[in-house]
Amino acid sequence: MIKDKKPYNLLIIEDNIGDFILISDYLSEVMDNVRITQAKNFRDSKNILQDSGNKFDVILLDLTLPDNKGEVLISEIIDLAFDCPVLVLTGYTDIEFSIKSLSLGVSDYLIKEDIRVSSLYKSILYAIERKKTILELEASEKRYSDLFHLSPLPKWVYNQSEKRFMQVNQAAINKYGYSEEELLSMTFIDIGDEIEGQQLMEILNKDESTQGNIFVGRYKHFKKSKEEIDVEIYCNQIVLNQSICKSIIAFDITDKIQIINSLRLEKQQSARFQSQLLSSQLNPHFIFNTLNSFQYYILKGEIEESIQNIAEFSKLMRQVLENSDSTFISFFDEIKFINTYINISKKRLPQSLDFSIQISDGFHLKSQFIPPMLLQPYVENAIKHGFTNPAIVSKLSIEISQSNGVITCKIKDNGVGRVESQLAKNILGEPHKKSMAMGINHKRIDLLNESTDRNFQVKVIDCYDNQNQATGTEVIISFEQITDEMI
Repeated sequence: MIKDKKPYNLLIIEDNIGDFILISDYLSEVMDNVRITQAKNFRDSKNILQDSGNKFDVILLDLTLPDNKGEVLISEIIDLAFDCPVLVLTGYTDIEFSIKSLSLGVSDYLIKEDIRVSSLYKSILYAIERKKTILELEASEKRYSDLFHLSPLPKWVYNQSEKRFMQVNQAAINKYGYSEEELLSMTFIDIGDEIEGQQLMEILNKDESTQGNIFVGRYKHFKKSKEEIDVEIYCNQIVLNQSICKSIIAFDITDKIQIINSLRLEKQQSARFQSQLLSSQLNPHFIFNTLNSFQYYILKGEIEESIQNIAEFSKLMRQVLENSDSTFISFFDEIKFINTYINISKKRLPQSLDFSIQISDGFHLKSQFIPPMLLQPYVENAIKHGFTNPAIVSKLSIEISQSNGVITCKIKDNGVGRVESQLAKNILGEPHKKSMAMGINHKRIDLLNESTDRNFQVKVIDCYDNQNQATGTEVIISFEQITDEMI
């Protein structure tokens, strides 16, 4: 590999020594004359950047330091960096914030797990060149014309008083596919989304007293060929021919957006796969508990009852297999599964079980969807741990309703409650531990929220009467509706 022989002076703000060494090694592979300074926290970074003798070409900044992090860290480093471009170092969990950080003034962000020699080198060169371009635009009106027309980036000059484009460079003509005359006769309303274009034109018509290029926003633009591109618009107020104008520069970030979307999709797919794995873990656990319910009849020698149970169990397993490959199933199938499970489970209770399901008016069971076996662990938990008093008729109800696009499922029992159930276990000497099914389901909820935008939430309420006696437990599961069009 041919090394870049230009001198570079870089500041790496990173407290993880492993990440620092890896980045340093990558840089030494492509840069023959690179000087690297490390700061392990914000305090050291501040001291280094405030030293007038230190001049850096690029700053690589870890998002989380021992004494500072996030948006506050970025803002303070940007202020200290002056004209030096800042590249953010981030992990997969920080992707969403890293996208936001672009609007705070950082030049780019690098995902630590995906950093490679070529991508790191290109990002540094891009940041240096981008900053250089912006600084050159601010340097002087004397050099403005050459910079404008020779720039490889699309640029316009907008006259505020005449409310029209005065100039457009060759790069814009090449990028968008229109002729110079066509572009000068258009506005950003014609080039992009109408609403976004109107908002951008309003910004261009404002008199900004602050000089220098400022980030305006991200916009959807369309080439003459109808191809859609994503651009970042920067704007600088200038005086040209004694008129207040805006110098506009567009950075094509289409590829970057595609990479971001691809990473987001990979993250969602990974979470969805993990959720399905957890769902499959529920199956053997659930089978084990169901088979235990057969012991009572087998030990008593009630063969006919045992055969009936096996038939019910076979029906149940068929439903499990049918649902196992699906991320979502209809409420109709989920309720059918719950009913079959209840028919088996109530036979092992020493008391009778009054079970009911209430569906709100207008709720369509076959067109509304739910992750498979989301309700069953809570039903199982109520039967196994709540109904321990044989003198009381056990009651279990499920209520399903929808309001303003949010589905709510309430699972309520009249059992002994969580506190009494744990006290009973302590008396029997059983260890204090969470239900396996509950632990799996809690992980599933987190993964469902990572892989979908349905905002799954679970709330558990201990119910008491006026004498502060436990009257059961209520579990409330809510999420934004999932229809067949979304699957």
